[in-house]
Amino acid sequence: MSEKKTVILAVDDNENVIELIKETLEGEDYDVISTTRGADALEIALKSTPDLILLDLIMPDVDGLKVLKSMRKRPEFSQTPIVFLTATKDEKTVKQGEKYGVTVYLTKPFSPLLLIKRVKSILDS
Repeated sequence: MSEKKTVILAVDDNENVIELIKETLEGEDYDVISTTRGADALEIALKSTPDLILLDLIMPDVDGLKVLKSMRKRPEFSQTPIVFLTATKDEKTVKQGEKYGVTVYLTKPFSPLLLIKRVKSILDS
């Protein structure tokens, strides 16, 4: 019997970032699903029950902070690790993310090796 792969949901409005995340993490045997719309993130998460969520902050439809807040209100995502992966370095936004339970804050551009290291560290803890 094969082991269930770890599922990671990547939410970013930039297709190039999504592709880099997929290349990086699928190479480590993770199953990466994605959306370029913050508005679709919760629905996709409900269908796929990801083990970890990578979430951009600045998106044109629904921003990452709103997505984080809506996910944390749901019992099924209250403990799911959510990583902000964003170019935003605004201290106020970082503090809001912490208030609503973001697990880790990584800035773009990101090192694929650092992303792998952080994802493994979070999932192994």
